[in-house]
Amino acid sequence: MELVGGVAKKTKQEINTVWIYPPKAERAAALASADPERVTDL
Repeated sequence: MELVGGVAKKTKQEINTVWIYPPKAERAAALASADPERVTDL
């Protein structure tokens, strides 16, 4: 499927702003998740 024009631009913007980039995290939660002592289940 090939998209052109306005539809392609809108789709590309959605991919780049919604799908690829995660929502902004709260500082405390982001720092807590970066703690090497934190154990998570995969």
